[in-house]
Amino acid sequence: LRAVSVSSEWTEGTQRENKSRVIVDASSSHSLASTITDEIKPYREKYFSHKNVSFKHSVSDGGNDGELILAIEADLASASNFTAAQWCATWSIQPSSGSPEEVTLEGTVKVHTYNYEDCNVQFAIQNTFGPKSGVEGTAFAILKQISRFDQEVFDGLTTEHQEASSTGLKSLRRILPVTKTKMEWSVLAHRFVHALEEHTNNAATAE
Repeated sequence: LRAVSVSSEWTEGTQRENKSRVIVDASSSHSLASTITDEIKPYREKYFSHKNVSFKHSVSDGGNDGELILAIEADLASASNFTAAQWCATWSIQPSSGSPEEVTLEGTVKVHTYNYEDCNVQFAIQNTFGPKSGVEGTAFAILKQISRFDQEVFDGLTTEHQEASSTGLKSLRRILPVTKTKMEWSVLAHRFVHALEEHTNNAATAE
């Protein structure tokens, strides 16, 4: 799939004022380009309506004849929850050779989540979908199929999180001392520095 550049004119201030930004290729003569933009609002409200999420999408002509590229990016930043995440999807929409009223849909979804509350836990996944032929060539039907693919990603994220909580993180706990107390990393770092200073002072005195 051809990469589609999305405008970086996105500041913290504009995120708060306008969470949805659309870029439509002015040179695109594809009949779906404008209708996808019209239909994407309910899609955004269903999946990316959280107050801390900024949402952008672009629609442009692809490299093949009649191909349309839909790029979607959503970014979550929640300092109060010590969480950040990014969702990047690129979809290729091509007319089906067998039927002019149908399209073939394929794409890639990349997700990166990051939690940094007393830890550093990150998940990075990539899912490839399609080619899915026989999709009705309307913006509504295309976004409905994309929503089905998205749901598979959400389900996979839930499974990964559950497996990490039940197996991955527990395996790390086995090699750590069982203190049954919360690890205070800042206090531990302070004590470590203090111990190093004492060791340095003692070594200097001994000399």
